Amino acid sequence: MNNLRLVARYFAGECTIEERSALEGWATKSKANAEVFDTYRRIWEASGRKGQFPSNIDFTTGKKHNDSPPATT
Repeated sequence: MNNLRLVARYFAGECTIEERSALEGWATKSKANAEVFDTYRRIWEASGRKGQFPSNIDFTTGKKHNDSPPATT
């Protein structure tokens, strides 16, 4: 994934449904992609902005927890 702006917008909850779908599709396409995405997630969480990104998908398994976006705080 070379579009870090999209990744940041995803974690900030600012991307479109289409962008979110594309990024989640990329992240679940392979184990390597899931690992890269998980690294980005951990960096985002370490930045202190936890809970501001869609967390309803497990990128290591590719399974969604549910189809509704998480509540934001």
